[in-house]
Amino acid sequence: MFSAGKYYLCLFFCLCSLFSFAQQNKVDELEKEIAAAKTDTAKFRLLLYITNFYEAKDSLKAFQLCWEAMGIAQAMDDDDMEGRALNQIGKKYFDYSNSDKALTYYEKAVEKFTSAGDKIFTAKVYTNMGHAYHMKSKYDKALELYFAAMKIYETEGDKRGVAKIYISLSNVYNRMGQFEKQKEVLEKGLALTEETGDLNAKNACLINLGNYYAKTKKYKEALNYYREGAKLSEQLNNLQFYSNALGNIGAVYGEMGMDDSALYYMKKNVSIVRKTGDYYGMVTGYTNLVPTLLDMKKYDEALQYADSAEKMSLKLNYPLGLKISYEAFADVYHETGNDSAAYRYMQLFIAANDSVMSSEMNEQINNMTLQFEQEKKNSEIEVLKEKNKAQNLTIIFVAVAGFLILLLAVLLFKRNQVKQKANVQLGKQNQEIQMQKEIIEEKNRSITDSIRYAKRIQESLLPTEKYIERNLKRLKK
Repeated sequence: MFSAGKYYLCLFFCLCSLFSFAQQNKVDELEKEIAAAKTDTAKFRLLLYITNFYEAKDSLKAFQLCWEAMGIAQAMDDDDMEGRALNQIGKKYFDYSNSDKALTYYEKAVEKFTSAGDKIFTAKVYTNMGHAYHMKSKYDKALELYFAAMKIYETEGDKRGVAKIYISLSNVYNRMGQFEKQKEVLEKGLALTEETGDLNAKNACLINLGNYYAKTKKYKEALNYYREGAKLSEQLNNLQFYSNALGNIGAVYGEMGMDDSALYYMKKNVSIVRKTGDYYGMVTGYTNLVPTLLDMKKYDEALQYADSAEKMSLKLNYPLGLKISYEAFADVYHETGNDSAAYRYMQLFIAANDSVMSSEMNEQINNMTLQFEQEKKNSEIEVLKEKNKAQNLTIIFVAVAGFLILLLAVLLFKRNQVKQKANVQLGKQNQEIQMQKEIIEEKNRSITDSIRYAKRIQESLLPTEKYIERNLKRLKK
C-alpha cells in the first residue's frame, strides 16, 4: 500500500523541483519584462515584485533591485512609491535576520504613506512592524501595531486585511500560552477567508488551528488540520506552508510516541526550510527534532541540532529561538547524565523565558487586548446609536406623516359630511320648488281654462263679425 509517508516524500521532491524550475522561469520572465518596460511606473512595480524571488538565492541582488526601484520613486517625487520601496527594503532586512534594520525602514515607509494618504499600505507596514517585534519577543508592541492595522482595515472595509491580522494575533496568543484566544481569533479569520476566497490566508488559519489542537493535546484534530493545510499548500504550490505542515505533523507524531514517523516528517521540514532560506523556520525545525532524537537515543545528533539552533538564533538576534535552543540543550544533557550542563542551560532557559514573557508584559498585553476590544465595542455602540437615531428619526417622520394623513382624512370626511348634508338640503329645496312649480302650473292651467270658458260665453252672446258687417252694408244702402 502507498503510505502517507511515501506520498509526502514524493510530493516533497515534486514540489521542490517544481518550485525551483518555476522560480527560475519566473525570474527570467520578469527580467525580460523589466528590460522591455515602457514606463518608469511599470519598471518600478516589476523591480519590487522580482525581489520576492531572490530571497534564498541572492540577497545582494534583491537589495540592489529594491534600491533601483527606490531611485525611480525619488526621481518621480512620488511619496507612495517611495513608501512601497522602503517597505520592501524593510521586508528584505527582516527576511535576512535583521529585525532592527527592518523596523528602521518600516518607520520611514509609514511616514511616506501617511504623507501620500495611503491608509491600506500604512496598515500593511504596521503589520510588518508587528512581525518584526514579534520575532524580537516584544509582544506588547507587536499587538499594538496589529490592532492599529486592524482598525484601518475595518474602517476601509478590507476583510482580507482583517483576516490576516487575526492570524498574526493568533501567533502572539500562541506564544503567550493563551490558547483559547488563539482559537477564537483563528476561527474568525477562517470564516473571513471562506468569505473572501483568500486561499493563502485560509492555509495559514488551518495550520495555526492545528497548532492550537496540538498545544491542547487533541492530536487527532491537529493532524486533520495539518493534513488539510498540506493539501492546500500542494494546490497553491506554497513550499513555506507545506514545510510548516510537515514539521507540525512530525511534532504531533513525536508527542504520540511514533518516533520514526516524527523523524521522517521533521527532517523533510528542515530540508525545505533550508532550501527556501527560512531562517526562523530552521530554528524551530532544529529544536523540534531534539525530543524525537532523544527518544530514539540519538544523543549526538540531538546535540548537533540544538547547537545549530542556538547559533542560528544568535545570528538572528532571536530571543524565542535562544529560549527553545537552551531548553533543547538542557534536555540533551539531562538525558546523557550531564546534570551540571543541564542545570546551566536550564538557568539560561529560565532567564530567556523571563525576558521573552515577563508577568508585566503579560499584563500590558492583556490590557492592550481589552482596550482594543473595548474601543471596538464602543465604536459598535456609537454606530448602533447612530443607527437608532436614524431609526428614531424615521419613526418620528412616519408618525408625523401618519398624523397629517389622518388629519387630512378627517378633514376630507368632515367636508364630505357637510357636502352630503348640503346635498340633502338642496334636494329637499328642489323638491319644494318642484312642488310649488307644479302648484303654480296647475293654477295657471285653471286660469287659462277659465279665460277660455269666459271667451266662449262672450263669443256666444256677441254677434259675429260677419253679421255686423252684413248689417252695416245693408244700412248704407
